[in-house]
Amino acid sequence: MRAILIAGLLTVAAIAGGDAIAQGNRDKGKAPPPRPQAPIARCADLAIGDYAVGAIAPNGAPLNADEVAVRYEVRNAGGAAYLAQDHGQQWLAIEYTTPGGAQQMVQAPLPPPAELAAAASSTTDAGRPGTVSLAPGASWRGYLRATVPPEAARRPLRLRLGYAPRRGPVQDCDLDNNTAPILRR
Repeated sequence: MRAILIAGLLTVAAIAGGDAIAQGNRDKGKAPPPRPQAPIARCADLAIGDYAVGAIAPNGAPLNADEVAVRYEVRNAGGAAYLAQDHGQQWLAIEYTTPGGAQQMVQAPLPPPAELAAAASSTTDAGRPGTVSLAPGASWRGYLRATVPPEAARRPLRLRLGYAPRRGPVQDCDLDNNTAPILRR
């Protein structure tokens, strides 16, 4: 009788142990539970937004055959305000590339001067004279116009955001959205 009782207990233990082992093997193929996502970095991201080639400033003279004009929008696509010491810290340029490197045809400070600013352009001085800031989602709008030199007549043109050298990194989360092609007719 004792032998039958021990055999029965061993059978129950074997069945229960087999289920546990089988459950363990099934869990091995599963991915571990997801880790919590790191918070998204809050930083400024100046980006070239909407732009129109051939648009001239209000009351501007008609374009000559060797000129190009662009109405542009530079927006802060980041999650934090863009801050700079003055208007000379950031600019927008029209340029082309030669075997010797990038050649600028015109460069304009950002935010644009009042006479070249388009409607709905927004900026603040962050409460400190001489400073420039652009809130997340806000934008600067303006006009650029340049004479295309003969060597650039057949080369592609582009808009490019530029920054003055700084002691630290440039406050721009994504430098890939700092250029845009200018398609000429």
